Amino acid sequence: MSWTLILVGVIFAAAGMMLKLKPPKEINPIYGYRTKRSMSSNYLWKMGQEEGGKNMAVSGCILIVLGLLMLVLTIPEWAEVLILIFSLIGTCVGIFVLTERKLKQYE
Repeated sequence: MSWTLILVGVIFAAAGMMLKLKPPKEINPIYGYRTKRSMSSNYLWKMGQEEGGKNMAVSGCILIVLGLLMLVLTIPEWAEVLILIFSLIGTCVGIFVLTERKLKQYE
């Protein structure tokens, strides 16, 4: 389970860096941080990509550290599953809440 968390963390960190360094230029329905608020204007779209990418990269690093800790510590398998589920849900919710809060300031 810890390797799964590390892998997901690497994917989140890479996707976040990609979003920050190579954001989509125009509002589109396929790639980028896409919410109703972020797609409401070009300015909020740009801010959403920057903030969403940053939050996703930081969340990915946190998941990697958590996964590495799980490798070192002796944790029952059922606890690893719970940690995996709650950390993934928590990071996804955290990325959304933090990014939307920031976008609301820019409106």
